[in-house]
This record gives sequence, structure tokens and C-alpha cells, in this order.
Amino acid sequence: MTQQEKQFLSDFMEMINEAANNNGTKIETELTKAIIEYVVDNGEALSPEICECQSDPVSEKFTGRYRLNAFDYSETTGILDLFGTIFYEGQSPTLPISTAQRMANDLAMLLHVAIDGSEAKKTYRDKDPDVAEVLDMMKEEYKQKHIELIRLFVLSNGFATEDLELPDGEFQHKSDNNKIPIEFHFWDMGEVLKAEQLRQNNNEILISFQDEYQTNLECIETYDDVNNIRSYLTIMPAITLAKIYHKYKVRLIDKNVRNFLGGKIKVNNEMAKTIVDTPELFFSYNNGISSTAANVVVKTDENGRKYIASIRNWHIVNGGQTTSTIYNAYRQKQTAQNLSKAFVAVKVSEVKENDTSPLVGNIAKYANSQTKIKDSDLSANAPYMLDLEKQSRIQWTSSTHPTLWYFERLRGQFLTDKGMAGGPGTLKVKKFEEERPQSQRFNKTDVAKLEMAWKDKPFEACKGGEVCFDKFWKIIKDETPIVDSTYFQNIVAKFIIYKRVDSLLKMEGNKGHASIIANYTLALLSLRSQNKIDLHYIWENQNVQDDLIPTIKECIRAISDQLRLIGSDSGKNPQTESKKIDFWNTIQNKTLNITIPESVLVDESENEIITEEQKQAIEKVISRGAEFWRNLSAWSKKEGRTRMSIMEKKKVDHLAASIERNKDIKAKLAEDCERSLRLAQDAGFNPDFVY
Repeated sequence: MTQQEKQFLSDFMEMINEAANNNGTKIETELTKAIIEYVVDNGEALSPEICECQSDPVSEKFTGRYRLNAFDYSETTGILDLFGTIFYEGQSPTLPISTAQRMANDLAMLLHVAIDGSEAKKTYRDKDPDVAEVLDMMKEEYKQKHIELIRLFVLSNGFATEDLELPDGEFQHKSDNNKIPIEFHFWDMGEVLKAEQLRQNNNEILISFQDEYQTNLECIETYDDVNNIRSYLTIMPAITLAKIYHKYKVRLIDKNVRNFLGGKIKVNNEMAKTIVDTPELFFSYNNGISSTAANVVVKTDENGRKYIASIRNWHIVNGGQTTSTIYNAYRQKQTAQNLSKAFVAVKVSEVKENDTSPLVGNIAKYANSQTKIKDSDLSANAPYMLDLEKQSRIQWTSSTHPTLWYFERLRGQFLTDKGMAGGPGTLKVKKFEEERPQSQRFNKTDVAKLEMAWKDKPFEACKGGEVCFDKFWKIIKDETPIVDSTYFQNIVAKFIIYKRVDSLLKMEGNKGHASIIANYTLALLSLRSQNKIDLHYIWENQNVQDDLIPTIKECIRAISDQLRLIGSDSGKNPQTESKKIDFWNTIQNKTLNITIPESVLVDESENEIITEEQKQAIEKVISRGAEFWRNLSAWSKKEGRTRMSIMEKKKVDHLAASIERNKDIKAKLAEDCERSLRLAQDAGFNPDFVY
């Protein structure tokens, strides 16, 4: 192990231990979470959830050894991801391939346990309902033949002693002849370190085809003088595309927003078969790739033929499935050599750097591809998302140690920003993390879930992922809300309520159906209060009102009772039933007696009606800037110049802080501070002098 690796491991595990201490969780759990962040950032998974279980020596005699640390399942693609973590306590751990293979076998055995309906699974009914629910889901999806691909991820804080690549395999249960492809993915500390280094060097993607890949890309060029776009059409060797993606991974498809996951899912079967059987026909059968670039360098040879020499900031906006299939073949030794015979048509549109017009999105939307891109795939660059991101970078909480609620508009953004702050373990990075706690990070699917629940549609929120987001995005496009500081703070306040529900469930030892109960509780609070809960109070205090807690507990009990009733009386799956509007109607009928305390509602009599004159006063104090008002406060504290009361000074300090943090400013505060300024100037305050 190199010195760099030792230092990285030391810094990495220091953060893991700190997270475990702060959250009251196991080190292994936090290690799993941390490595999964890199897996997701690298585009190899979507949104895994922690779900921990493992066999004990007694049960292993009957079921075999099994293990699970996290899972993910996409109903859209039929991809089931199972994660197992190998945790070493030593300072210089090594990970032999035999240990990694054994963990992969344990993960596969878990699926056998789920399908068998064994005694081991039954023990989780009371021990950990969440695990039982996940096992039930696996069994049901397998029986319905919805699972198209199984991916086994082995994670570890050890460093592999050799290449951990394994050939893909197949899963087959004894009960039938259904064979499901298996992919193996290994993430040791070496992989995590490489991913971290790549993110810290995230300035640009620069691809030199001739120097780096020994590839001459002859091209034809067109120019659109109206939109100022140059476009190039070329034929790229599949092996070159695979090598480029191997280096840059998800960064190559940032503009595509959607992370393609690869594997042998239905849409890719024929492409994969072509690479195996007739790679020379891949070009004829495939529609090719559409992409954008900030800059394309073209050279001309002595015969007048043009070649693409290099591309800067290349992004694939269509053709994710093609790239995925080619890269998957590249990973497999038995098919990698075939890629030298396969070629891909590539279109590159050169657009201006930081182009904020709909141009890039339209290229992605209208380009020909094997798989149609949904409108929601393009949402990350929509004004709504950009405005949410902007607010999340400037809305500091009101506390002794102000923090930010970090909205991750694009997957991997947090890691990129953290990497730009400094190296692992540095004071700058620690400060960055302290100001943006793990518990205060959220993404677009979190927003969709919160807003759908609050908008009287908890059954949509329970569908999760892409399904919930699609419904949410249609509403947003129709409503076109103004995303200002109040809108952002209200979303965070709903998130705080959601998290408080989760914490109350844990305090009561209720481990089952936490997300369902939180979604429906949020919906009930919104419904019964007529959307008048004082969310501003929750934002300002970063906590739910004490008077609201008994009501939340009532909601939790009512929803929990109905979920238990479904499972015991009808034998239906509560998770499935919660996604239906009928369940929401039942919950409403059974909670008619639940009321919201007046003390937690917005006092509409206190709503400030702002005149045009007051609006101008607010704009005037903001235009002066925070430093101006801090200078006035400093003047007032000078000996012999104390011409302002304690309350006047407090108001000036509050105004300065509000301007700096982009917080809403009341008209009365603006008027009072302007009056204090006039009196200070009469007493000798000079705004051009720094006190």
C-alpha cells in the first residue's frame, strides 16, 4: 500500500467513525453509505437504500450463509442491486479476491432465501419488518418474472490484492428454469480513491483521440449560422468509446441527466448479441450517438480530409444504452476483443460554454435514439431546479452555527463541490461538511415525494423514484411556481416534519413501513390544517412545534393500525396497497377526529401587506449591502459615539445578517434601520469610513 493510499484510508475512516458516532449507527453502516455515494456518483447505481441482514450460525445449517447491507430495485428496468460490505478494522487491510467472491455468493444466497419463503425470512416479520418487506418484494418480482438483471456489489474499506474482475454469470432458482443474468461489481478503497481523484480534477473533460487513443476520426462538418452551431459526423471504433467511458464514467453523460445503468436488460439484448455474434454489423444495426462539446479541434490532412483531433467537455445526450452495452462488453474478457470490429456513428454538436438556452436540452430531446428520453430526464437543467439549487446555496439556517440544506440537482454534485473545497481530511473539507450536514442533503426525488404528499397525493409519493417524479413534474410544469426563499424554506420545513415522523417511529421501536407512514402523516397534516401549518416557524427553529407532536403521534397510530389491518386480515401487501388512492380515502375516513392545534397555524392577521413605498424601502436597505450596515453597527459601538439604543443596534445587526443570508426582510425592519441611519448621519456617521 502506498503512502497516498494509507493517508486516504486514514482520512476516509476518520470521517466514517465520526458519522457513526454522530448518528448512533454502526461503522459498517456508515461505510456502506459512504462507498455507495461513489457508486452512485459513478453512474453504476441509482438510489440504493440501507437494509441490513445476515444469517447466523444456526440458520446457516438450513439456509446457507446470506448477507445484505443495501439494495435497490428499478421497476422500470427490472434491475435488482444487492450490496454487501466487507469491513476491516485494521489500518492496512487487504482484500483477497476469494473473500470478495464469498461475499458475492452470500448476496446471491439472500435471493434464494427470499424466494424459498424459508423460516429465516419468517423471523424478520417481528425482528425487522423492513427486511421482511424487501424479501417479499424480491420474491414477488421474481415470481412475476419482472427481474431482468441482478447486480452484486461488493464494497470494502480494504485494498484488493489483485484484479477483482469476474465474468458475468446467471442466477437460477431450483423452482424453475428462469435464468437471470448476474453482473459483479467490486468497490474497494482503490476504486474509491480513483473516483475521488477524478472528481477533484473535475475541471474539464479533454479527449485527444490521436495521442491518447491512437484513433483517427475522419469527419464531415456542417455549420448553422443562425444558431452558431458547428456539427460533426464521424464513425468511432466501439473500443475507443468503451475506453473513454471507462475513464470518465458518469461525467460523460452529465448533460443527458439520466444515468443509464447498463446490463442485459431487454432493450440491450439485441445490441449485446450483435457484439458477440456479428460485431462487424453493429454499425449497420445501431442508430448511433448524439453528443455536445464545448470545443472540437479539427485538423485537415494533405488530401483535404478532416479529422477530429480532440474534444473538450464532451457529453453524450442520446445513446446511453448504446454506450452502456459497449462498455459492458468491454468489461468482459470474452467479448472485449470483438469491439475492435464494431463501429458507432457519432454526431457532435459544438455549442457555447455555459449555454443557458434550451439548445442543449432540445438536442437531447429531439435526437434519434434507441430509447426515448422522458421529459423528466431533462428536468435537472430546468429553471425550477436551477432556482432550487441557487436557494440552497444561500439560505443559511438561523442558529449559533448556521448550516445549509444542500439540494443536489445533479447526482454527484455534493462530492464534486466537496472535492473542490480541498483534499480529504483537510480543515476546509471538514468545514464544508459541517456547514452541509449529511442529514440536510436532498435531491429532486425527495422534493417530489414531499410535495406530492403535501398536495393531497401520498399514494403517489409512496410509488417513489421515477414514477412519483413524473407525476410531480407534470404538476410543476403546469403551476410554474416561483422558487424564492419562502418556497425553498417551506420545502425544507416539510422535510423536517418528515424526518421528525421517522425519529418518532424509531423512538417507539416501529421499524416497519416508515416511508409510507411519513408520507401519509405529511398529507394528513396538510389536509387537516388546510395547508396552514406555520412552516416559517419550523424553518426558523429547524424543529417541529412541540404542540404539533401529539397530533403527529395520532396520525402515526392511525396509519400504522390500518397497515397492520391490511396485512393480517386481507393478506395483501401493505406496500402495494399504500400506492392506491383507495388507501388514502380509507385513512381520511378513519382520521376525521384528528385536529390541528391553533398554536401551530399561521396567524393570518399578522400577514404583512406591503405598500409600494415599503417595497422601495426594503429594496433600498438591501442595495446598501450587509457590510454597510455592519459598519454602522461598528460606529455605534465606538466610545463616545453611542447614539443608538440596544434595540436599534440589534435591528441593524439583524438586517445585516438577513441581507447576507438572503432572508426575507420585513418592511418595519427596513424603515426602522433607515431611520437609525439618518440619525447616525446627523450624529457624524460617515458611510465611506470603515469603523
